[in-house]
Amino acid sequence: MTSLPNGEALAQQFAALLKRIADDNSLDEDDRTLAEQKTKAVAEGLAEAHKSPDKLRMALKDAKAWLWRHRILDWQSTRRHS
Repeated sequence: MTSLPNGEALAQQFAALLKRIADDNSLDEDDRTLAEQKTKAVAEGLAEAHKSPDKLRMALKDAKAWLWRHRILDWQSTRRHS
């Protein structure tokens, strides 16, 4: 990911999101694991978007629905942490 434009900043933002997920006491172990997997899938999809844009598109669609539904990702917290 660091080879992308602003890749270092993107990597830091994904690391911060993964930390928020790890620290979220409202998640049980299964939900925490799923949230981490979906976040990592988006990061990997972004890093490989030039080779496989469909992988990124599907990872984003899957993660957005799941993370928003579980209130892990919301507009206000995203704005505060960026």
